[in-house]
Amino acid sequence: MTFLIMEFLGDETLLDYITEREQADNSKLVNCGNLDYFMNKYEPLSGTCAYISDFNTVLKKDTGKSYILNDMNLRNFLKPGSKIHRVDFEDCRQGMVEEDFGKFIAFLLTYNPAYTSWKIWMSGCIKELCKISLNLDTDKIDLETARELKCMKERRQHIF
Repeated sequence: MTFLIMEFLGDETLLDYITEREQADNSKLVNCGNLDYFMNKYEPLSGTCAYISDFNTVLKKDTGKSYILNDMNLRNFLKPGSKIHRVDFEDCRQGMVEEDFGKFIAFLLTYNPAYTSWKIWMSGCIKELCKISLNLDTDKIDLETARELKCMKERRQHIF
């Protein structure tokens, strides 16, 4: 017998959390040299990074192939309490986990207001976490961030 259990997780998204944190902390930026500070103060963001990495690791272990979430819209991550949950898996595909982190950083940087000092600082913290804790290639993450920013620019030109 198969069961489907549904649970209402609330409506706070990772984007809501980021918007709130940025408004509260923008004037209090600190040096991101302390990864523990980032991981503790911004646990939902570090938790999202862990989720992205764990998704790839578990599927790689189960299938022998590297799969990514691919769609890094920050509204696809729900934040009930301090936990992170993901919705919308329709764009998952094979790929390198650095692609997901590059896209994640691109989305983070471009939500309004775009490219604030807080968002730039936060993207640096995420890259540091990827390098030190997750042993990922930050050059590949930078390449994927640039690629996604270019794709975003092209998509948005078609809208207007």
